[in-house]
Amino acid sequence: MTAVDPSPRLLGVARAAAQQQGLDITCELGEAVTLPSPAGSVDCVLSNFGLIFAPDPDAAVAQIARVLDVAMTFHTSAARLQLA
Repeated sequence: MTAVDPSPRLLGVARAAAQQQGLDITCELGEAVTLPSPAGSVDCVLSNFGLIFAPDPDAAVAQIARVLDVAMTFHTSAARLQLA
């Protein structure tokens, strides 16, 4: 599992929580519009508020689609998207 966030402080909180729970999580500094994962390398994306705070929500969705494998599982709790 990999957590991506633009805030070094929040990544530190995530690392500490993962360690306390005995979870093996990689935390990477990054933003939704430039995800650090290779194309097709992710089984699932879970976004809590990521699309609300992304500077370009359409670019963030394009990045999510890029990194997802063909199963394309994407969950979001909040978004400010206009769907055509």
